[in-house]
This record gives sequence, C-alpha cells and structure tokens, in this order.
Amino acid sequence: MDLPGFGNDATSKTVNTLTLGSQSEWRFEVALDKTVNVKILQGHAEIFGTELALGHTYQFTATKLSIYTWLGCQIEWEGEVLGEYTSDESAMPNYANLHFALEKLRAQAAAIDTQYIKKEIGAAATSGQPDREAEGPKVLIIGPRFSGKTSLAKILTAYASKMGRSPVAISLDPKESMLSLPGTISAATFATMMDVEKTETWSSSATTGPMHIPPKNPIVYYYGSDSPTDNIRFYKSVMNRLSLAVSSRIAVDAKARISGTIIDATGILDPKVGYDLIDTIVADFSVDVVVTVGNERLYNDLLKRYNARQNMTVVKVPRSGGVVETDASYLRSIQQRLFKEYFYGQPKFPLSAFTVTVDISAVTVYKRAEQSRLVSSSALPIGTELSTAHESLITKTAASAALQNSILALLYASPSDSEEDIAESSVMGFVHILDVDETKHKMKVLMPIKSRLPAQVYLMGSYHYME
Repeated sequence: MDLPGFGNDATSKTVNTLTLGSQSEWRFEVALDKTVNVKILQGHAEIFGTELALGHTYQFTATKLSIYTWLGCQIEWEGEVLGEYTSDESAMPNYANLHFALEKLRAQAAAIDTQYIKKEIGAAATSGQPDREAEGPKVLIIGPRFSGKTSLAKILTAYASKMGRSPVAISLDPKESMLSLPGTISAATFATMMDVEKTETWSSSATTGPMHIPPKNPIVYYYGSDSPTDNIRFYKSVMNRLSLAVSSRIAVDAKARISGTIIDATGILDPKVGYDLIDTIVADFSVDVVVTVGNERLYNDLLKRYNARQNMTVVKVPRSGGVVETDASYLRSIQQRLFKEYFYGQPKFPLSAFTVTVDISAVTVYKRAEQSRLVSSSALPIGTELSTAHESLITKTAASAALQNSILALLYASPSDSEEDIAESSVMGFVHILDVDETKHKMKVLMPIKSRLPAQVYLMGSYHYME
C-alpha cells in the first residue's frame, strides 16, 4: 500500500515532447482549473511576439493559446489540455509585414523629430535646426468579435518594443482588461516585454503585488460593463478622457510620440453603432492607420469611408487560424478569476487581502446614469435636435444592501467634486463590498492592501464577485 504523496503516484503527469518546423505553431487549450507547464528545449519560439526563454518553465491556466516559431523549436510540456494540435498555416508572416510597414513610419518620424534626435543621438545633431515634432503611426485595430484583434495588438506592441520603441498600447474593449480589471479601458507605454503567462490581460496589474517582469503603470478609466452599447454616451465620455491622457503623455515623451499608438478596439456587433464608434475613435485618437482583421465587408466599407482623407490608410490582414470563440460562461469565469487575483494574488505571488468595517455614511458611491433616462430622438418633433450636453453622466446612489458583492472603482475624486469632474476621473484602485448591514449601518470592505478606506468617490458598475 502506498501512502498519498509517496510511492507510485497514479496522478503523475506525462511529459510530452514535440518538434515544430519553421513558421509553424502549436495550439492548445487549458481548462479553468488545470495547469500546463511548457518549456522550450531548443530553437526559438514566441507567444504574441514575446520570445520565450530557453529552459524556463512557463505555467498556463484558463487559456486558449498558440506558440509560434519562425525557425523551428523543440517544446516539452506536461499537464492536462482540452485539446492541442500543430499547424503550419499561420497569419504571422502577414502580421510581421504589417509591423515592418509601421516601423518604416516610425523611422521616418524619428528622422525629423528634433527632440527625439537630441535625446537619442545628441544635441549636436540638431544644432542650427528649428524645433520640429513628428508622430509615429496611430494604429486602430478593428474587426468582429473573435477575430484576433487583441492578439494582433499584442504582437505589434511586442515587436515594436523589440526594436527599442516605446509604443502606447490602448485597450478600448472593457470586457478584456489590460493591466486592470474587467469593465475598464486603459493605456500604457510598453518599453519592456509582456508577461506571456497572463494571456488574458496583457500582463499582471501592478497593484497585485510582486512581478517577475518590469511593471507597467497604466492610466485607467472605469466604464463598468462589457459592451459599449450598454451606455454609449458614458463610454464615449471616458474614451475621450483617455485620449486626452494619451495626448498629454506623448506630448512630453518624444520616444513614445515617435513609437506611436496601437489601439485594440472593441468588437463590432451593430454596424450602425459600430461605424459611428469607429468615427469617434478615429477623431479622438487622431488615427491614421486602420487595420481590419478577418472581415472583407468591414474593410471595404471603411475603405470607402476614409478613402478621401489625406494621410489615412486602411489595410486588411487575415484572421489567425488559432482564434477560438468563447461563450459567455467562459468569459464570466475568466473575469471572476481576475477579480480573485486582484485581491488574493496568484499562486506564485499570493497576497493577503485586508478587510475593514466602516460606517455606510462614510462611503460615497456613484453609478452611471441610465441610458433610458435620455429622451429618444425618435420621440421628438420633426426637425428638433436632441441635446444631452447638460445631462449628467453619473448619479449618486445610496449605500445599501444592493452594493453587497459588488466591485467598486476607487476614483481620483473627492465627494466635494462636481459630478462632471467625478465622471472624468481616472481609477486609483478597486474594492470589494463583502457585506452590508443596514440595521447597524455598517459595511465590510475588502481591499488589496492594508490601509484605511480612502475617503474618495466610488463608482459602481455591473460587476459582482462572490468568494
């Protein structure tokens, strides 16, 4: 008889080895409660453009992923996968060609930007020349859902970083967070490598404790739900604030300005709303390169829409064959996992969340103004324009039992600020409302760090988390 953990262990994992030829990839899926260990034994391989280190063991869970090699490699892996296969049909050559085209635009901007030249080459190189600023490409990646937009954005960002650039990556898809929690849109400068093990969020949030790669410090705005159409007016408002923050950043950072921006847009579902949203993104972020992924009609529609504009380019790239569609239940499971990691850390880097009990009156909570409050233009008399300029984007809500289990965004705003200023405030962090006792007028709040509950404004969205 064998004691558990000794002798013959029936649950020991089988080590598998596979060899990939040049320009091929290994695709695999891992369940939410399973872990797969992967190690590169020989050659070169990458995930979303980030090269994997030889001999290092990478752990993956709750993912649908592919490992690509340009020259060939040998992979060792162990664990339980939902499915795995190799393929020599990949869109990576198309993505690499797009990267080199963008890099050419960056090189052209670097050659004429005097601030960049002074910093990288030396002041002597620009003596006698008038100050001149140039900007790298501002790239918008759009397409239907499950077309691989985020994967392409990661690849282009990683390749630009390899070239010594510092592109500003922007995520406008609230259901897929970047360096933050679901329900947010964010931007960050990527001058160093990404965390390939965090495949669903670009990289770990800097607020979740120690990291084994250089942290990125994003600017984050809270929208509060998965789809922009839930409240398109509020979504456009926070997106506009994010664009202003990005503009302020590249105005003082010549390297980021030369490197340009890479924008991962939300999936286009409704053509009428979607095209209007694209126009807004193009205007807010001064987009000059639109990349459509895996949709011929979308490409032709946008080509007609922007063909007459100067300095505007619309290109198309194929959809990656490794893209896998996910259902709503899988997305919710991933989001719940991200909430848990924010407060309790990851298996490699666990955190001790802190619970504090406060008076209900000490917490100021706002939520988005319901879109249904706005009058529909179809109900107005003919010739009457609908004006929502003075409609408040948020409304104050009473701290009650309805907040229990909700995730609240802690804003850089105080209760004395105007509603307009509060609606335009970025995110400081997040808290979780564990319990609300209306009888005792007390609220139990979970925070990722040990501290007093900040006397800031909290913004409520549609997300809840139950431990």
